[in-house]
Amino acid sequence: MNILLTKKMLWIIPVFVIAGIAAALNVKGDYKEDLCNSVEIIIHQPEELPLISEENVLAWISPKKLVGERLDKIELSNVEQKIREIPQIKNCEMHIDLRGMLTIEVEPFLPVARILRDGMQDDYISEDGVFFPTSSNYSARVILLSGDYFINKTSMTDNKSVNLLLFLKHIYADAFWKAQLTQIAVDNQENMYIVPLLGEHIISFGNPEEVDAKLRRLKVFYKQIYPVKGWDNFSEVSVAYANQVVCK
Repeated sequence: MNILLTKKMLWIIPVFVIAGIAAALNVKGDYKEDLCNSVEIIIHQPEELPLISEENVLAWISPKKLVGERLDKIELSNVEQKIREIPQIKNCEMHIDLRGMLTIEVEPFLPVARILRDGMQDDYISEDGVFFPTSSNYSARVILLSGDYFINKTSMTDNKSVNLLLFLKHIYADAFWKAQLTQIAVDNQENMYIVPLLGEHIISFGNPEEVDAKLRRLKVFYKQIYPVKGWDNFSEVSVAYANQVVCK
């Protein structure tokens, strides 16, 4: 008898589970026929670097056309594509929950440097080498770039720019150099001439190769030579040549 009861229970339990799921679906109905009740914007960016605002995103998607619309009529791929057209946006993901809330998550590009352009709008450079416009919301504290190297250049995603981009990321990530190095002029051969925050000298860095060794020599200059010789006794400091610090 017990064996028979056990076998019957094994059949009954799945039936109850299926019935429960069906009942839940019947209560809710086909959620796609429901309406979009609200739009939520989530921006993944550092609090100290508010490059994109909710208003910026909403201005591109006309939320008034989404709220009140049937969920099955909203083409998420089209809305995502619209948001990706914002030049500052790196990535966008969207989803709709059963409450009818449309959630939009965006990730903006984060700048490591800023290009100064004569007579044109400045651009930021992302850590991926992508150029994107500056923000009306916030001005990022990053190193400034200029020079012939950037004329007609639209990105730094090419193989030729790898070393220079790595150098910029290195400077951005180092608190000492980020504070001390303010502007870099780069010529067509990628030779860099750097303006420091303190002092009246120019740093001749050469091309962005053997960066760690050059920065070590430059730090020796700031830690040992500069305090002894004084702030105003040099017009140029060169670390472009191996194992040398040349001061003029």
